[in-house]
Amino acid sequence: MAVNRKLRLAFVVGALEAAGSERQMLALAKRLPRDRFDVDFVLLSRPGVLGGEAEAGGARLVVVPPPVRRAEMRRPAVAARVSLKALNFVRVVRAGRYDIVDAWLFHAYLLAALTRPLTRVPVVVTGRRSLAPREAKGSLGLWLQRLSNRAANAIVANSPQARASAIEREGVKPDLVRVIRNGVEIPEPLGREARRRLRLQLGFDDDAFLVGNVANYLPGKGHELLLRAFARAAESLPHAHLILIGDGYLRDELGTLIGRLGLDGRAVLYGRVDDPVGLLPAFDVVAQASDAEGLPNAVLEAAATGRPIVTTPAGGTLEIIRDRDTGFLVPFGSPSEFARALEHVAAHPGEAAAAGNAARALVAREFSMDQFVTGFATLYEELARARGILPGV
Repeated sequence: MAVNRKLRLAFVVGALEAAGSERQMLALAKRLPRDRFDVDFVLLSRPGVLGGEAEAGGARLVVVPPPVRRAEMRRPAVAARVSLKALNFVRVVRAGRYDIVDAWLFHAYLLAALTRPLTRVPVVVTGRRSLAPREAKGSLGLWLQRLSNRAANAIVANSPQARASAIEREGVKPDLVRVIRNGVEIPEPLGREARRRLRLQLGFDDDAFLVGNVANYLPGKGHELLLRAFARAAESLPHAHLILIGDGYLRDELGTLIGRLGLDGRAVLYGRVDDPVGLLPAFDVVAQASDAEGLPNAVLEAAATGRPIVTTPAGGTLEIIRDRDTGFLVPFGSPSEFARALEHVAAHPGEAAAAGNAARALVAREFSMDQFVTGFATLYEELARARGILPGV
């Protein structure tokens, strides 16, 4: 007969980098009750910049070994490398004797689900953090998703929009997909003097109109649209500056575009920041221009700080931003309308501040970290009971 005990969880991810899903996964690991859960991060490549924080929070890091030692590598075929990596993953998971494996992102959840017959994990949970991962847009990616869904005990979507996309696109049975919204901490408002110091740290005084963007320099995040919109707005806003926080392989391409648009000195590729939330209060407006999102952490965190937000209606963004109420929505693919929205915020600071305060109140009410953690803890224990790992209630 099953008895009450702690559940052993494996959170599978490539590396704990400073990106939205990874930071949400880390927040969950740190906050799950330790008398009910033990958490390991099973890392497919390396610890990442947040690895130390995960260990300090009580989680254990387990890095899956590479297929062969670098000195022995003779450029084996991709299929061979993937197969060997998968076998190493199986060994790690079996050695960990996990009750539940939870993998949120495309490559991680494919690996966790498709190797389940070998790992023999009682419960596999997979995630949907966007409407359609770019890796899954081809027929092969979609086929692999559908195949992996057969091995999942539950799929967690971070917004109703992400859930609907999985059901429609992948043919998932509706009762397999649960919605657990991302959680956010609500920071104390920054005082005027502290905010002034933060802006000076970025190199700007009170006269500057700072537009902030937090998104890795990757396809789908709308950086080109945002830069073109800012170039238009900058003509009427001589003190405006755009700060792009993130990292990614499009950095050089974006740098070239900044020069071509004549934005040198006005638009800054700030680079990666381990805690971008700490910089958000410095901005007069946060601008996000993604093509598709599940529930964007950048918008959620900007709302938590009370910043005015201009954004596209990407996926779960609509859960947070209601036009002219909790922020300002602009259509996809329209630099001119995005520019007009930025100009409107600059010209109407009172209206912008009211929208930011309304957004802060909304996320404090509907996206609390307590709701986020409770949702996952309840799901894990429900699935464990269904498999006989924990006693029924």
